[in-house]
Amino acid sequence: MAQPIERKKPAEHLVELRSLVVDYAKQETVDPLTSLKNYLLYGTMGALLLGLGGIFLSLGFLRMLQSLSWFEGDRGALSLIPYVSTLVFALILIGLALAFGQKRSSKKENHR
Repeated sequence: MAQPIERKKPAEHLVELRSLVVDYAKQETVDPLTSLKNYLLYGTMGALLLGLGGIFLSLGFLRMLQSLSWFEGDRGALSLIPYVSTLVFALILIGLALAFGQKRSSKKENHR
């Protein structure tokens, strides 16, 4: 014998509907925002650490150039060469970082 189908009251339908809407809203808004927060946090920290590494690398390059015997003493305009060379070195580092970033972003766009 077939069992009778239980009918829900309208209030139970409303509670179930509210629960579904709230769960869907959390799924579509809160969860992506949480993952975006983690992505931005790790990306920002990585960028800051890479920038700090580039600064230390440039300072090390400057110190290396200053320790060379060519630039010791009072040589007038030649004393600027280590600083200009370090500026060029830093610009090359920035250019490499930008080129690497452009290369990676173009690969991501090709996969879409």
